[in-house]
Amino acid sequence: MSPIVDDQPPLDEDLTYRIGKINEQIDRFEAHVDLSGRIAGRFAVVGSQLEADRDTLVQVARRMGTVAEEEWRHSADQLRASVEQIEQELGTAWADLEAEVADDIDVYKDAAQRQLETWRGYVDHLRVRTALAGMEARDAFGAVEAAFQAASPELEQALNAADDAFESLKDRARDAVGHLRDAARAAAVALDRMDRRHGSMT
Repeated sequence: MSPIVDDQPPLDEDLTYRIGKINEQIDRFEAHVDLSGRIAGRFAVVGSQLEADRDTLVQVARRMGTVAEEEWRHSADQLRASVEQIEQELGTAWADLEAEVADDIDVYKDAAQRQLETWRGYVDHLRVRTALAGMEARDAFGAVEAAFQAASPELEQALNAADDAFESLKDRARDAVGHLRDAARAAAVALDRMDRRHGSMT
């Protein structure tokens, strides 16, 4: 192993900007949840997960300043992957929060549309990660696909909801999206574990 390099290459500006935006978005999300006392409990786990993800970003970034030169590029790739993962999770967290606080049918329909689009994007992101990880990741992603297939009709029904069905549709969509979030989180954790294991072998 080559000696530790004190003068590591700087992170590219795009990645630095995205990390800054992630910090801002997590802080804003937590502030919004704190102000919405009636839903704080429902989103406490999501906030804790985002904080854990932020801690991982910090750890990877710090490690990049101390690793040997040949390890720096792998750490940079790991940091970029972590940024992309948190961006996806933040997008779904905001979409779910907007749907939860919607207090009339028109606002909720707009929020449900964003939920559907955002979660579809996140599932696609996990699908790509699973394809790159190989066979051992497919069981975890299978649960995500099943949960998305269950949640999608609930959100699609919400787009056409009548006023008198608003609350019941919202309740069913909330439950379905909750299962989807649990499955997506489990898959992301499994994929991260595989990435770390494969990285330690290189």
